[in-house]
Amino acid sequence: MTTILQLAGLPDSNEIVLETTDETGARRFLDFAWLSPLLEPLDPSRFRHLKLLYGGADNPINVNIRPDIVYNSISDPERCLHALDRAQHAARSNPYPFINPPANIPRIRPDRLFEFVSPLKGITMPKTVRLTPHSLSDVQNVLAMSFLKPPILFKEAATYPERPNHYILENFDDLHALERFAFDGRAYYASTFSDYRSPDGLYRLYRFYVIGDTQLPGHLILSDQWYIRNDEEAHRGLKPKMTSVLSEEKAFLKQFKKKSFPILSMLKKQLGLDYFAVECTIDKKGELLLFSIDCNGHYADGTKAQGYYSTKELAQFNLAVEKMLLEKRPSPKEHHA
Repeated sequence: MTTILQLAGLPDSNEIVLETTDETGARRFLDFAWLSPLLEPLDPSRFRHLKLLYGGADNPINVNIRPDIVYNSISDPERCLHALDRAQHAARSNPYPFINPPANIPRIRPDRLFEFVSPLKGITMPKTVRLTPHSLSDVQNVLAMSFLKPPILFKEAATYPERPNHYILENFDDLHALERFAFDGRAYYASTFSDYRSPDGLYRLYRFYVIGDTQLPGHLILSDQWYIRNDEEAHRGLKPKMTSVLSEEKAFLKQFKKKSFPILSMLKKQLGLDYFAVECTIDKKGELLLFSIDCNGHYADGTKAQGYYSTKELAQFNLAVEKMLLEKRPSPKEHHA
C-alpha cells in the first residue's frame, strides 16, 4: 500500500465555496474547484490518499500519518501565497519525497517562467514583467524601464471572474485605458502580446502534459479569438466550421500520441517539477511559444467538452500518474533509513 498525502491550500482570502451536491445529486460537504483530481482514479486497494488543507492560520497542524509521498497541489503562487509558504516550511521539515516541491512552484509565475525559458532553444515565451503599481505613472515607469513595446498584454496576476482581468494596450497614447484596473498595490503582469493566428485566421492553443518522465498530448482548441479558456467560449464563432474544427482537434491526440518534445524534458529539469500542463502554440518551425504552466491542469478540468478523450486515453493518463508516483516512492531501504 502506497500512502499519499495531498497538500491543498486556501486562497489568501481564506474563502472557499461550499457545495452540497455533486452532478449525480450525491451529498458533498466541501468541494474545491481548484483542487486537482489527479489522485482520485487511483486503485484504493493499492494507494491510500489523504488530503491536508492549509489555510492562513499560524497554528501548526499535526497529522498522524507517515506518507510515502507528498503531492503538493498548492500551485497558485499569486492567490495561495500564505498556504504555499506553509507548505515550503513543511517540505523543509520532513524527509518525504514531494511531487512538485513547494519551493519550486514560484518558478511558474509568468515573469520568472520567462527567465527560466529564455536560455532554452526550441521554446520561447513573450517577455513578461511583474508590477505592483499605486498609480498610472507607476505603470508608465515600469513599462519604460522594461523596454516593452506595444501591443502589450496587461493583466491582473490573481484573476477573478467578476473583474476585468486583461487588456491589450495598442499604443502608449491609450495608457489611460489601463485605469479600468485598481492600482492599489496588487500585482499585474505586462507582456509582449503575441498574435499567434495561423494563416487561416484561427488561433490554435495546445496543451501537453509532463507526468514524471512521460509526455502526453493534452488537447488542441481552435478559436477565432486569441483568448481561449475552454471549448464553449472558443467555438462560439466557429459554428459553420465545426465539423472540420472538431476533426482537427480530435486528430491532435493521435498525431502526438507517439511524439515527444525533448525541450519539455529540459523545461521540467529547469523548473524542478514533476507534473504540469504546458499551454502553448506551435509555430511554423515546429517550436513552442509558451503561454503558461499549470500544475493543476487535468484531463477532467472541463477545458475540453465531455467525450473528447477516449476511455483508452484517460487510462493512459492515469497510468502515467501511477508510474510517476511509484518511481517517486523511496525504496523500502530508503524509507526505513
